[in-house]
Amino acid sequence: MDVFFPNLSSPFTSQVNPHAVSTADATAHWVRYFNLYNPINEKYRSMPISQRVSRFYPNADPQRLSLADKIHSLFNSIDELFNSFDAIVEGGSEDFVNYRKFGEMFRAVLDNESISFGDEDGLIAALQNVWSQIVPMSNKSWQKRFSKASSQILHGLLWKRDTSSGIPTFRDFHTLRPFTSAVNVSTLLLEFVTDLYLPEELLNDSDHAEIVRLAQMVTCLTDDLFLVSRSSDNADNHNMVNVIKNEYKISLEDAVKQVVDLHDFNLTQFLNKKFAMNENIEFYDLRIQFYGGLTHIMRGNLDWWTRDVIRDYIGYRKR
Repeated sequence: MDVFFPNLSSPFTSQVNPHAVSTADATAHWVRYFNLYNPINEKYRSMPISQRVSRFYPNADPQRLSLADKIHSLFNSIDELFNSFDAIVEGGSEDFVNYRKFGEMFRAVLDNESISFGDEDGLIAALQNVWSQIVPMSNKSWQKRFSKASSQILHGLLWKRDTSSGIPTFRDFHTLRPFTSAVNVSTLLLEFVTDLYLPEELLNDSDHAEIVRLAQMVTCLTDDLFLVSRSSDNADNHNMVNVIKNEYKISLEDAVKQVVDLHDFNLTQFLNKKFAMNENIEFYDLRIQFYGGLTHIMRGNLDWWTRDVIRDYIGYRKR
């Protein structure tokens, strides 16, 4: 199925990290070592995930970029695991004991607790490997926020699975959307890759939180627009296009147009709030640097879809 929609707006400069190729090679080796990709998440073999991360963080040093790339690959594997009805069975599974126990083990690793796991728990072993490298390179406050963000993702994935038989409301989906694709971790990793951590006073600032949320939604809506063909074909109702189509009883093409408008509205709001900042505002320089990182994520995500992902894979054609 082909879905038509206009080009998305993005006034930011395209960039890619110069260490993209070596990072992709290192992550591919790491993925094979922990056997993260199997038949239920085969699609990621044909999608250049590492290139996406290198577009997200164009100025990161090689070591931090590599760790951020592994984290993204890990969450991609978890997403596919939670999307598979055959791989997850409450009370037991040949692949995993069950998804709730998996969540407990996942959080225990991030909380630096000592746990034991079997050879079949490749995702947990991979997390422990990458997290053990991240901890000495980051501060404890950020680590706690990363653990919380990861819990939000696991909650979002469980919510997706529990509501997979129907189409969620716009309100519910809009609230949980950043947590169903790990974009909240992508924005959080900005602090790690730059080794510049935000103070509590800024994190508690409502304007800052809104700017981050807007950037996350721009990124998520871009994904939904490019994935709409795959989502429709696979009966994945957790896509903003399908959610709006169902809620307002409109055609698929009209729903696509509405999501494009929503994307552009969020982008405009982001720009307005960013440019409205007074130079005398607290943490002005830190805000500018961090928000610049958010623009890399938004633009990098769009470039990834339009320049790196095979268009035939998603059934995409431009108007």
